[in-house]
Parts: sequence; structure tokens; C-alpha cells
Amino acid sequence: MRGIIEINLRNLTDNLNYFKKNMPHGARLAAVVKADAYGHGAVEVVKAIKESADYFVTASAEEAEEVRELTKKPVLCLAALNESEATRCVVKGIEISVSSESDVRMLAAISERTGVCACVHICVDTGMNRMGIKGEKAAYKLINKALSFKNLSIKGVYSHFFDCSDKEKTGGQFAAFRADMQFVPEDAIRHIAATEGFFDKEYALDMVRIGIGLYGYGEQKTQEATKAPKHATGKLKPVMSLKSFVVRVAKIKRGETVGYGGRFEATEDCFIATISAGYGDGVPRSFTGGSVLIGGKKRKIVGNICMDFCFALVDKSVKAGDEVVFFGRQSGEILTAEDMADACGTISYEILTGVKRFEKVYIK
Repeated sequence: MRGIIEINLRNLTDNLNYFKKNMPHGARLAAVVKADAYGHGAVEVVKAIKESADYFVTASAEEAEEVRELTKKPVLCLAALNESEATRCVVKGIEISVSSESDVRMLAAISERTGVCACVHICVDTGMNRMGIKGEKAAYKLINKALSFKNLSIKGVYSHFFDCSDKEKTGGQFAAFRADMQFVPEDAIRHIAATEGFFDKEYALDMVRIGIGLYGYGEQKTQEATKAPKHATGKLKPVMSLKSFVVRVAKIKRGETVGYGGRFEATEDCFIATISAGYGDGVPRSFTGGSVLIGGKKRKIVGNICMDFCFALVDKSVKAGDEVVFFGRQSGEILTAEDMADACGTISYEILTGVKRFEKVYIK
């Protein structure tokens, strides 16, 4: 075994319960499990939280169908679907995002053909410019078009904040959303807030989509935890740990180099540990210079990261077979996916969804 992806399901349920406990009265919690539950394994994640979550959100028809097999709770698919995918979703009772009149016409035709009412959420673009109908007049027209079909049911209307750290922009988006959502039926679910938006209760409305927060991240930008050490995440607990092993320790002399391109050159005699994880496993090449835990101490990654291996500067106490933690806990020390993301110039989302090849081990 070259390494493991350890998933702590207790931390997962603790995170969900934290959000449930602090959710404004009456608001629903939608668990976002797209991208294989942000790399954590959608099947096991859904099994662990299906009794507590009110909704599940996915990004593709295939993901939605997988979740539908595991729970009777509502499942919303956010993707733009072709006719075949949309037909499967309608028949299986999966709710579908619509952004255009052509989406509405296609789903109405599928409902007519299958005899199954299509349930839709109207996607409105309030400034992210990614998906959705844009502008109050366009939203009014689309919503009324959907209402004209008796075999379509508008289950919800939604949008997405693009920068909750900017209160002015977020307030502008929220005002635009309120203008758009006035046209939907009163019983439609209104949702715009995700993890970061959750912390401002004004934005919760009828439902909040919790994605990265389920997995232990996304709290820092809006909480006093910004004053805490980087590895602290306030009330949330990281769910995933990425671990590997030392496969070789070698003493090298001053002037010798390590790895492809000889990027690291020893300025003095030192010890180099070869670790059985590389970019093929989800350790970015840009992680050179970042830290891992070996023997309860932080060790610097040096040299170019290979597909299957990387290198750490260590001391003679480190031996082949020692555990290496890229993010997780070891002997009281903690590294997080945020720490790796910072070292790579990216975000925790990319780190978590990028891990692969290693076996997932679930701790219950």
C-alpha cells in the first residue's frame, strides 16, 4: 500500500449537525455531494448523513442517479443536461436546474412523453456570469413560461454568491435575487447561500447549500477564526486526511541533487526521504517547498515532485516505513488541506477533489 485517504465520518456528521443546529428556524440544509462528495466518496458520505440532510445537490446526471439510489430525500442536479440525461432524471424524480426557455420546453416534452411531472429549480444569474437567466425581465419571462406547462412543477429558484467577503457585491446580488424570486410560486424553495453565506443569517432564506463546510472548510473568512492559526477551522472539523509512507532514506553529500531536473541541490550533507506519493496521487507539482508531517515534525518537500514519488528533507531519525501526513494529524501536530492549498497557490476545493489512486478508509 502506497498511501491512504482517510475519511472521518464522525467529523462529517459533527459538521452537518453544527450547521443544522445553527440554521435559521425553518430553513432546510442541502448537502452538496458533487465531485464524489468533494473527493470524500459520495456513496459513503450520503449513507452517513442521509437521515439528517434535507436535500442533496449534485453536478451531473450520473451523480444524481447515484445519490437517488441511496436516499429518498430530494436530489437536485445543477448541470445542463441533454435530452437523454434529462429523461433519466425526470423518470427517477430528480429535480433539475433550468436556465433557459429551451430547457423548459425540453422538460415539458419529456414529461408529456413519460407521464412524469418534471420538477425544476429556476437558476438566475445575479452577477457570477456562469449559469442562469439574467435580469428581472428575463427571469419573469422564463418563470411564466415554466408555469404555462401543467406537467412542470417549479420546486425552487436559486442563485450563487461569488464573493461573500465583499459585503457590497453580495448585498447587490441578494437584492437582484429578491427581485427575481418574487415571480415564483409562494411554495417554491428560495436558495442562494452556500457555506460562507450561511454565516449571515439574512441570506439563509428557505434553504442553504452546504458544500465545503460539510468537509471541514470554508468557515475562516467569515468567523473570528481568521485570527487563529492557519490549521484552526473554528467549529468545523476537517474530514479527510491524506497519508503516505517513507520508502527510502538516503544520506546525500553537499552538491548532490534530488529528483528530475536536479531542482534541489544540497548545500550541506543531509538526509532525503523518498515518499510514495506524487502528482498522480493528487500531490500537486507546485507543492515543492510545502510541509508534511513525519515523526510528529514538519518536514520540507524538496525537488521536483514526480508522478509517484516526492522528497522531503529529514534527519537520521526518519526510517523507511514511517507514516507521512500531507494533511491530517500526527503526534499532536496538524496540517490541513488549506495549508497545502496555500503552499500551492490554490484553494482547498482543488486539493480535496484532486486526491486519487489511494484507497479510501472510512472511520466511523
